[in-house]
Amino acid sequence: HNLQELVGKLNDNPDFKLLYDTLMQSQDLLTHFDLVTFNPDNIKSQYFFLSRIIEMLSHLTHLTISKGEKSLGEKGFKELVKGMAKSSGSLQVLDMRYLGIQEAHVSKLAESHLTSEGLTTIILEGNHLGTEGTIKLSQLLLKHLSLPNLSELNLRSCHITDSGMEALAEALLVKRNIRKLNLSKNNATANGVAKVITNLSYNPCIEEINLSDMSNVGGRNDSLVNALTKLFQLTVSLKELIL
Repeated sequence: HNLQELVGKLNDNPDFKLLYDTLMQSQDLLTHFDLVTFNPDNIKSQYFFLSRIIEMLSHLTHLTISKGEKSLGEKGFKELVKGMAKSSGSLQVLDMRYLGIQEAHVSKLAESHLTSEGLTTIILEGNHLGTEGTIKLSQLLLKHLSLPNLSELNLRSCHITDSGMEALAEALLVKRNIRKLNLSKNNATANGVAKVITNLSYNPCIEEINLSDMSNVGGRNDSLVNALTKLFQLTVSLKELIL
């Protein structure tokens, strides 16, 4: 809590000696860190402190970054990726909702420890990934060595179209450990949703699926009906389906 308080006031009082001393004292104890972004206009190195925090907290399991007065931006995102690339790989949960992450940022995630065996949960809800960003993320997920233990993926309200859904559907054939998938409030049609559901039918672990509030889904669709039929016939683990 002392570290988070220091970081929150860093722009008003950029005492980096105190920050790094506190980091040294916390590095073996702190497992959760929450950052609310701010405008670092009084800090010459801008978001460099973020990469140092992630790098030095060797037992960090949960990282939550929330949008404050200003989004993380390109420089902040660059430091995030840099820190993750140098981290111990202990991170399990990465929560970055409504952070202003866009298509161009997604490919940089592959440079970080998203390949970590420990990372189980990725939450990118409310970021404008769009078609290209979703395809790039899917390409990362297609690699067997990347995120082998991913069990929860939240891409709610990420402006995903049918092309993005199709790419994700292919990745879901590889990432068959996913238990919770949230793709709600996106821009796909029933055909895009059907492709995701069809491939989730082969997932022996899936428990929760949220595909609700799709702006372009309406009325009866044979592809969607067939996909749902297949899902109910094959899956034995499903506990909740929201459409």
